[in-house]
Amino acid sequence: MLKTLWKTPINILLALVWCDDFLLQYVRLVAERLPIVSAFAGYVIPIMYAVSILLAIRSFRLSKSDMVFLACVVMVYFISPVLYPDTNIYWEQRWINFLTAVLSFYILGVSIIPSVDIDQTTELLYKLSVLTIILKLLYFVVKGPLGTDETIAEGDMAQAYQLLPHICLIAYYTIKKYTIFRVGLLGISAFYLVFLGNRGSVLILAISCVLLFVFTSQYKYRVQISCITALLVVVFLYSPLFEITMDTLQETSAELGMSTRIFDMVDDGDLANSTGRSDKFVILLGAIDRKPVTGYGIYGDRSFLDGYCHNLPLELLTDYGYFAGGLLFIGILVLLGRAVLISSSTVYFALLVCLLGNGFFKLFFSGSYLLEDTFYLLLGYSAALIRYRRNLFSRK
Repeated sequence: MLKTLWKTPINILLALVWCDDFLLQYVRLVAERLPIVSAFAGYVIPIMYAVSILLAIRSFRLSKSDMVFLACVVMVYFISPVLYPDTNIYWEQRWINFLTAVLSFYILGVSIIPSVDIDQTTELLYKLSVLTIILKLLYFVVKGPLGTDETIAEGDMAQAYQLLPHICLIAYYTIKKYTIFRVGLLGISAFYLVFLGNRGSVLILAISCVLLFVFTSQYKYRVQISCITALLVVVFLYSPLFEITMDTLQETSAELGMSTRIFDMVDDGDLANSTGRSDKFVILLGAIDRKPVTGYGIYGDRSFLDGYCHNLPLELLTDYGYFAGGLLFIGILVLLGRAVLISSSTVYFALLVCLLGNGFFKLFFSGSYLLEDTFYLLLGYSAALIRYRRNLFSRK
């Protein structure tokens, strides 16, 4: 692992980003308990990032189209509060974080393919994901339940989405080669995700597993197997066994001190309920109809809601109007669609699916394209897949 990490400087930066939510936080906790170092514990992670960026600068690959894209994003971002002063309060709070996300994560994403050995890099990220999941499970065993009654009732959305890419990558390696360890770890991780009580992350994991199985599995009849599995799932959902299973899992989750939110929703028939978001959609659609051409500028949805709208296409339409917002969303779909078609059946597809989870699918349930770093990492990586597509076909 260390050889792969140091072989290409950009691997260090990518590994830090991959581990930011969990493993790096453990590093910070260790630093807080060391003599002398504890006084500077808050600077440990920023220093690690700064050093890794300096080492990786020579590996960054930006084309003229990338520079034009980033320049347009920055220009639009700074012009928006001038044209739409009502959003200034949100812009002033977020502009540094946004520009950091766009510049750094897009540049990292677009530099991955020409700079690294994707097989070794993916293997490195897989090992880091395994370590992340194991430490998280051990922490749960030692620490115990989620925390407050409110957290147990509502679930832990943040933790669910943070774990999602790690579980997706473990799923890829499990599909690639079945072992007792991989199957067991994937199963336990999936159940843990369900017990966190977040529907969106569970659905995204299911979609990701299907994509990985259909496009990367070596089984000759993988499409047929997927269709038969889907049929069996539908039969199970309408059988008495489903209710029995849900009741058992609900009791197990409660005994473990985990969230029963998903199972409660199943009991109440509210699993597909939008939990109040449909009201937000109605408000924003009405607002867009009043300004269909220009929209309300960046952070426009915040002017009508207490927070963001939890829906990528609707957020784009609110910010930029029907025409520009619609074109942006179609452009994103075309970019990601081409990346999927180009990388399918290659190891590049595994990382793409992991990024699609939090960088795209999640934005239909939670988050905002203005806040999600992974969204820009995904755009950069997809652009690189398309740009270097001729090199991919030799890496099946």
